Amino acid sequence: MTKTKDQGVCPVCGKSLYMVAKHIRQTHMVRNKVERAILNNMTTGRTVIPPGPCPIPGCTPHVLHVAKHLKGHTDITVQRTETEMAKLKKAAAIAALARLRATNPQPPMATSLDVEDPGEGSSTSHRQLCQNPDCRRHREKKHPKSNTCKGVMLPLSPVFSCCLFFPLQHKLQAHGEPELSSSSEEVEEVEAARPPQQQQPEPSSSSEEVEKVELARPPQQQPRQHRRAEETFQVLEEAEDINVLLLSRTMCRGDISDSGGA
Repeated sequence: MTKTKDQGVCPVCGKSLYMVAKHIRQTHMVRNKVERAILNNMTTGRTVIPPGPCPIPGCTPHVLHVAKHLKGHTDITVQRTETEMAKLKKAAAIAALARLRATNPQPPMATSLDVEDPGEGSSTSHRQLCQNPDCRRHREKKHPKSNTCKGVMLPLSPVFSCCLFFPLQHKLQAHGEPELSSSSEEVEEVEAARPPQQQQPEPSSSSEEVEKVELARPPQQQPRQHRRAEETFQVLEEAEDINVLLLSRTMCRGDISDSGGA
């Protein structure tokens, strides 16, 4: 097989290649000759458009040669003509694949373009939402929008989502672990069984209680100013005792001297 000069697009994976036919046969393992011919025609643009209505609104309801009829439209652009032609050729090729699948061909078909092409706007093209009651209530609250403040995500309410819960439950079942429960009643029971937080006593601002606390402290924990004042008082008391002792001694000496002189 000679290598073509222009690249083609694989209708199965969408890659741009020079040898699309070889890619379809070897990479995608398409063994059915009819299926391979339909895919090759989709790549080269040689798909025959069957007779049918004109895709332009308000035009002829039935046309024998749709391609020639579209080229004769002077009220649309060339780009619009090519787009409508590509849509018609793709629809014709998918219809041919569906008819081939209905005959249960041998060898079997290797592609599923006629099955996996839901089309734009189809319900299967979007992810189906979970119908679990907890998930529906969680979606109704619209937490990503209501719990945001200036672009900062706030903590959400504790709502179980089976979209995250059930995959974990299946893994635990596969390893023989006990099943998890996602009922809201058990969650409420767990919340109610939690012990209440111990309330800390509020600090009192009265001067009397502050003085009592200060006096109840041991000498090492009392403030430095109080310790210095007590030390000063002790020194003064000791000084007074010394003065009294000296005074008493001088008085005794005076009495002795008076008695000796007499």
